[in-house]
Amino acid sequence: MSPAARHRAARRERIIASLRQHFARNPPRGASRAVLFGSLARGDLDTAPDADLLVIGARRLGDGIRRSAVRDVDVVAWPHVAGRDAPAARHPSALEVEREGVELWHATG
Repeated sequence: MSPAARHRAARRERIIASLRQHFARNPPRGASRAVLFGSLARGDLDTAPDADLLVIGARRLGDGIRRSAVRDVDVVAWPHVAGRDAPAARHPSALEVEREGVELWHATG
C-alpha cells in the first residue's frame, strides 16, 4: 500500500471512530441503527465530499454529527422495518447499505 493510500485509510478510520463516539454519546432518539454508506464507507475519500448516513427509526439528528464527521453529512432516515420481506428492505438503497455499509451504532436491549 502506498503512503497516500495508508494516509487515506487512516483518515477514514479516524472519521469512523469519531462518528461511533458521537453516536455512543448521543444515541438518536427512537432509532435502532446508524450506518455509514457510500463513498466514505467504501474508502473513496477523494470522491467523498460528505458522509452518507442511514439512520433507522430516527427522524432527526443533532448538529454535532457534522463536527464528528469533519465534513457535510447527508442523513437518510428510514422507518423501522419489521422483516426482510418489507418493501423498504428490498429497496436498492437498502441493499447497497447492507452490502457496503459500516455500522456506526445500534440500539441495545
